[in-house]
Amino acid sequence: MVLKRVSATILIKLLSAVIALLSVPILLSILSVEGYGVWAALTSVIGWITLFDFGMGYAIKNTVSRGLANNDYSPAKNEVIQTFRFMVIVCIFILCLFVVGLNTISVLQENKLVSCILILPVIVIFPLTLGAMILQGANKFILQSLIMVCPPLVFIAYLLVIGFLDIRANMAEVAVVFVTLNIIAIFSVWQFSSKIIGLSVIRDMKKLFTGSIFFSRLKVGIRFFILQLSSLILYSVGTMLTIENTNSETAAYYDVVNKVYMFGLTLFNVGIAVFWTEISVSLERKDFMKIKRLYLLNVLLTAAFILGCFIFSFMAPYFIDLWTRGKVIVDVDSTFIFCALVSAQAFAYAGAVFLNAFERISVQMAISVFSLFAMFPLSQLFFNNDYGMVSVPIAAFILTIPSVFYCNFHAVYLIKGGLSDAKNS
Repeated sequence: MVLKRVSATILIKLLSAVIALLSVPILLSILSVEGYGVWAALTSVIGWITLFDFGMGYAIKNTVSRGLANNDYSPAKNEVIQTFRFMVIVCIFILCLFVVGLNTISVLQENKLVSCILILPVIVIFPLTLGAMILQGANKFILQSLIMVCPPLVFIAYLLVIGFLDIRANMAEVAVVFVTLNIIAIFSVWQFSSKIIGLSVIRDMKKLFTGSIFFSRLKVGIRFFILQLSSLILYSVGTMLTIENTNSETAAYYDVVNKVYMFGLTLFNVGIAVFWTEISVSLERKDFMKIKRLYLLNVLLTAAFILGCFIFSFMAPYFIDLWTRGKVIVDVDSTFIFCALVSAQAFAYAGAVFLNAFERISVQMAISVFSLFAMFPLSQLFFNNDYGMVSVPIAAFILTIPSVFYCNFHAVYLIKGGLSDAKNS
């Protein structure tokens, strides 16, 4: 059953990832290489916004999984209501940060109109992004994936039409279509997730905006927030760091190569996310034998992913050349560095997903804090020594190694401890 859900979810996500990859050469043609570098930097900011749920999305995911195990979503509903209030307040904070960024960050300053079109609507509907975690906690990965594949599908159809008809479109016009499609998808996910936990916006409107904000689960959420922050710094600011330390063309090169490897890692993470819910449900039911089987299966899938990644790296330069129609040329040495990074990420998350489901994340949090402070000076060191677009992945790889060892060793320790307790009881 787990493999069926993983396979179906990965297939849907594969379609979405293929569409995203196909959109790159079209965008390069429409926007130019330099314009695409700016587009990549601005759209990456949207991913940063998810950071500001302060980890509450992951806490809710675990609570919904427990509700699934017990066939009672009322605790999850109450937690979602309290978290929604918290995130409305956070929206105001994000908006203030964005206004400051418009006047301090060069790529935002120089592209204010496009920045506002892409980012402001996402800030406004930020609380509704909780819907994705609710669906994941309820094991509705396939439903979520089907909804979220629609925006890239329609977006690439739009790009193909304007390209085929040779319609001139500037970045602002493309941004309007892009953000509108994604907002519709977020609303749709929220509607389905609300129905699952029995939340009615009309009936529960007063509860959503009145009452207490801070609650016990916030402590768990803050720990997940620190993990999210580390992940963002290590793996999501590469385009921005590259454009700030080199130029928009190098940033475009970085983004293209990174997208190729993120394509595979995204599929891997989708499968691992299914494991998270299964682990949480099994933990609630004290079924440690199943958790052990899940870990072994997880390790096998991770090993297969890493092997496939290294084999692909030999062909990656030729693929990228063909994919971008000769606009982006890289060598095997560069692709292997990106491969090493995503392999380390995959291995680390294979163990971390068990710690996240167990909510044993204190040491992960300490490693994250170290990585958070180390990422900028370490990557800057490589930029200063003319490593160019591979500066960020080298730094991120080095900082991921401690997580690889700790997360997997501790996951095994927790599983063995649970099995031992089960035998003694």
